[in-house]
Amino acid sequence: SAIITAPTANTGLTYDGNDKIGVNAKEGYTLTSNDCVIDEGGNAVANTAGTYTVTATLNKGCIWSDGSFEDKTVSFTIEKTKVDVPKGNTKLTENGKNQIGVKGNAGYTLTSEDCTIDEKGNAVAKEVGTYTVTATIKDGYIWKDGSLEDKTITFTIKKQTEPQQPSDDPEPEHSHKGELVEGVEPTCEEDGTKDYYECECGLYFEDEDCTIEILNIDKWKVVKALGHIDNDEDGKCDRCGKVLEEKNPDGDDKDSNGGKENHNGSDTEKKENKLVLPIVVGGVLAAFVIFFLIFKKKEEEE
Repeated sequence: SAIITAPTANTGLTYDGNDKIGVNAKEGYTLTSNDCVIDEGGNAVANTAGTYTVTATLNKGCIWSDGSFEDKTVSFTIEKTKVDVPKGNTKLTENGKNQIGVKGNAGYTLTSEDCTIDEKGNAVAKEVGTYTVTATIKDGYIWKDGSLEDKTITFTIKKQTEPQQPSDDPEPEHSHKGELVEGVEPTCEEDGTKDYYECECGLYFEDEDCTIEILNIDKWKVVKALGHIDNDEDGKCDRCGKVLEEKNPDGDDKDSNGGKENHNGSDTEKKENKLVLPIVVGGVLAAFVIFFLIFKKKEEEE
């Protein structure tokens, strides 16, 4: 009988809306579950926060490494993503335009009877006054204080007491204050993003103290996809469990021309053919020069 190591649960899984593999499929056993999905590669996967139970059943002709034959039960957990409780902007002065009083986030929804929620999920207003906003946590997320209850936030737009007067004095230097934008872990096929900090002035920084500015945020924040790995050469990715492309019977990946025979010859053959003609022409010219010199010498002797 083939000796099989019992499966273990993957750890460190955090909710982000994407499928997470909780238990990897391997040869020798079959996974089943009433809680989560078994994908086409045989892996146990889920995409919502929670704890899931999976059963591993030995295939025929196999035995667990501990000498038993009974089914093994494995549990894995996808943790909720922690989110900072939003804060109201306390530095707003009327300017006749909508201003953001509370910023939206992927982890919660803002609602208000006092102000407007814009298309990006921010709470905005332009009139002088104090506004109350409610933040409701979304599924798969949890406040960093460990609670799930709605949070109430207020922000105020103050009246501009004095009209703006032209001044030769320089404007006071802006002091950057970074708000963390949490990154996303890359997967085998999808790019991820790095953590970075955004100031209300519209600039981006690598650090919380806003000392290292990011000039091209769209390029800088990208973390390239990890790519598939198959160290055990079972035709499946060891990381995500995806079934990889089939190989030719020889064991080599198909080449770029689909495995068709190359009738045009190799690059080396083409280079050799290009060298033949100059050599032949050179030889003919050398023979002609030698013959001409011999003929010339005979004429002079006569």
